[in-house]
Amino acid sequence: MSSKRVMFIGATGCGKSALAQALEGQVRSGRSAQEVVYGKKTIDVPSEYLEHPWMFQSLIAIAQNNASHVVFVVGQGNTASAGSPGLGNVFTCPVVGVVTTDCNSLEGTERCFGELARLGVPEPYFVVNPNEQVDRSLAEYLFDVEQSEELR
Repeated sequence: MSSKRVMFIGATGCGKSALAQALEGQVRSGRSAQEVVYGKKTIDVPSEYLEHPWMFQSLIAIAQNNASHVVFVVGQGNTASAGSPGLGNVFTCPVVGVVTTDCNSLEGTERCFGELARLGVPEPYFVVNPNEQVDRSLAEYLFDVEQSEELR
């Protein structure tokens, strides 16, 4: 098994910390990270790395050295846009798009899909509610079968 982790990036309030904690099997703390948090399976990156272009080099270095996948998280209830167009194209590992929601509004989901496309994130996109059990298809996509079984 690789020691690389799944890296989560996104704008403030999009649900990346909740999603990372859910995939780690942790109880949601409700606090967002103010520094890069390395879990056993995940890397939770503060939104500042995505919101400030001068930090992109650090973001890319973290991914190259530590990430098996980069997950761009866009919150359905969050209208903030973060990251330069095409940013997803600079990563050498697989890039995945996730929309976090608690209501599954079609209009909101389509807006989020547009934002992921703007960022250069290829389909398929996953729609998840981080307050509920982790979507098994997302876990299987990000982790090998053995790890995804642990999440159930």
